[in-house]
Amino acid sequence: MPFNEDAERGLLCSFLLDPTIIDQCGNLDPQAWWHPLHGAVYEAIMTLRNTGKVIDFIAVCTEGARQENGAIITDQAAAISELFTFLPSAGNWEYYRLLVLEAWQKRQIIQELNALIAKAYESTAATDDVESLMNEVEGTLLRLRLASKADQALTHLRTHLKNAVTSLENAVKLKGATTGFSTGLLDLDRMTSGCKPGQLWIIAGRPSMGKTVIGMQLSLAFAKSQIPVAFFSLEMTGDELAERILGSEASVDLQRWRDGFMKTTDSTKLLRSANELSTCPLFLDETPGLSVFDFRSRARRAVIKHGVKAIVVDYLQLMTSPSRRAQQSRAMEVAEISMALKATAKELRVPVIAMAQLNRDADGKERRPGLSNLRESGQIEQDADVVCMIHRPHKDDRELDRTNGEPAELIIAKQRNGPVGVVHLNFRGGYTRFENVTQDQYSNNTDRRQRTDSKPV
Repeated sequence: MPFNEDAERGLLCSFLLDPTIIDQCGNLDPQAWWHPLHGAVYEAIMTLRNTGKVIDFIAVCTEGARQENGAIITDQAAAISELFTFLPSAGNWEYYRLLVLEAWQKRQIIQELNALIAKAYESTAATDDVESLMNEVEGTLLRLRLASKADQALTHLRTHLKNAVTSLENAVKLKGATTGFSTGLLDLDRMTSGCKPGQLWIIAGRPSMGKTVIGMQLSLAFAKSQIPVAFFSLEMTGDELAERILGSEASVDLQRWRDGFMKTTDSTKLLRSANELSTCPLFLDETPGLSVFDFRSRARRAVIKHGVKAIVVDYLQLMTSPSRRAQQSRAMEVAEISMALKATAKELRVPVIAMAQLNRDADGKERRPGLSNLRESGQIEQDADVVCMIHRPHKDDRELDRTNGEPAELIIAKQRNGPVGVVHLNFRGGYTRFENVTQDQYSNNTDRRQRTDSKPV
């Protein structure tokens, strides 16, 4: 197994020469030490440090003898004495710590993967067993990855202050323009300043309200700006999505397309749009019933392989979680899915935009949906940075002029770092797209940039 005995001795000697280094180093797992004696000495040193006692040769030997592995300490007193004089100074302790951690992480990888290999040999050929094993592999690798970053989790405030000042300077330079990824919907950009890395957006609505339409529009807006996007469709096939995208971009009525009675100009527009869209970095995953483990694995691969900078999921409630806790109730399963989406956004530093269902209480022409209408779990509301809800009060009005579209609202019910309110849109059902009502981009009119004159949400 990988180990570096000299690095372990060097780090322990640094602790003994300068005990204040222990606090800077952070707690190391006793298993990080390959040599049993070094692990026992480390535990004795930590006990002395935590109780405020002096750390010297006699104290370490005495404290070590009291522990369960006291025999190791008692029999190796000469080796412990040598640790105190192994180095002339403690100046290179950080380098020794890095070597110890690297060797330990390699041992962990070997042990975990050997256990998984043994399970693979023992498991049957049943599909569910293979799926379960694959999920366990993904979970193991994710756990090891997060564990390797645990010592980097605490950062000084100055690092974040520098980022905040840079963000402020960019906002001043842009003079009101979107600082995140533009959604293509002007008033939505004005209220949210676009989608930002690490954020979880929830776009919620009842069936047939246009959740997939919004998801595809946002994905396409990013991709047309050459921002690589991964779209996970758990409901529709890739071909169906491509038809919608093409019809929307070419402004061709999809019903005429399906009936086969398109105009000559329609065909020309479709071919032109297809050529333009083929250069957009938009990647589709049409796997149904995707588990959160599979999703996180595929998201990581998309970021590494294709440089993806934004992720869209359609839709949240169609995902699954194979954990035991999730099997207790549907609410717990949805809560785990929501937390996994937020964790993915933070880990990969990309915005994750997930469509979600609203419960039946949100139905009705006069009733605007609220946060309480998010279906099956209140955890979604807690995890999301932005929650938008689609409301089309005239959806079922037969006398409505479908040619010019229908009024629609995108209700921003929650936003951690910005205002809430209503974004007014126009829905063109034939072209399956939402259109801007406000046309003047980046207006400095406060009322139009951040609408507060709408009816209460």
